[in-house]
Amino acid sequence: MDPLTHGLAGAVIAKAGFSRSIGKWGSITGIIVAVLPDSDFILRLFGVETFLKYHRGITHSLILLPVYSLILAYIFQRISKSRNFFYFYLLCFLSLLSHILLDLVTSFGTMALSPLSDQRLAWDIIFIIDPYFTAILLIPFLLTYLFKNYNRELGVVSISLLVPYIALCIFSHNNAASMAYREAEERHMIPHAVAALPQPLSPFKWVLLIDTGDTLYQRFVDINDKDDLQKAGRGMIWKKWPDSPWIDKALRLPGVEFYMWFARFPVGIVNDMDDGHHLIEFIDLRFDILRDRIPFTYRVEFDKGGAVVSQQFTTVNSLLDDYGRR
Repeated sequence: MDPLTHGLAGAVIAKAGFSRSIGKWGSITGIIVAVLPDSDFILRLFGVETFLKYHRGITHSLILLPVYSLILAYIFQRISKSRNFFYFYLLCFLSLLSHILLDLVTSFGTMALSPLSDQRLAWDIIFIIDPYFTAILLIPFLLTYLFKNYNRELGVVSISLLVPYIALCIFSHNNAASMAYREAEERHMIPHAVAALPQPLSPFKWVLLIDTGDTLYQRFVDINDKDDLQKAGRGMIWKKWPDSPWIDKALRLPGVEFYMWFARFPVGIVNDMDDGHHLIEFIDLRFDILRDRIPFTYRVEFDKGGAVVSQQFTTVNSLLDDYGRR
């Protein structure tokens, strides 16, 4: 999730359980520690590929969580000159854990088992920026400054309200996933992978993705809209790899091989240009939200002789309407 939500989660945890034992250092510690795993954003300075390779990796490790908590608890205990090491340790542990869990519920993927595994785990329950989730944390946190004697109670209220909201998102996700499997059955598809991914601004809006190996079926649905659910066949079918030797050539490039590790629902798009060059774009339908702007797109350009002119990550994608869908 976004840094604001992570920081608020740490603050609310501190208010709910540590405001009396640690005092003001509880909120300070909770906020800083809950945001700290995303310090790996500095990797953007070394390029998109380096960022994607390591972001949400070692800093988001459940395996190293106890070690990180010990180190951070020691640091904040010394800075605050407090004797409550155990409370600092518990707060650091819960704040870091909240960060990892709040990233796992999104669709981006988190290497929570690093360094033992680079598998990107994603539970696909909540969109990466959820204003309702953030508001449930933010409003009680702000109220603690108006009602200073009720820090703990307001923190508990915030966490208590999150439970039914997360339950609603899980319920909606299960319904959407079931719908995706029904869609596959009705279309006589043999799915290799099926997913229901959350969409912005509503826990009821999802994109259904069905990977059959050769094609990807994509359908945007609102499970709270009965008319939408009854309109079968509204999805889009993408051909994953167009019949082109340039796709095959691009797939052998190390940069594209890395992209395939990162992508969950990749599609290749070929544009044979007037100057004889060949432009290949690989997109991940996981990020197909803003139509003509899909982040983490990988673009390869070949010249007439088949030499690589350029290859890089990009965001703006202008080929979708003409080449992507059928």
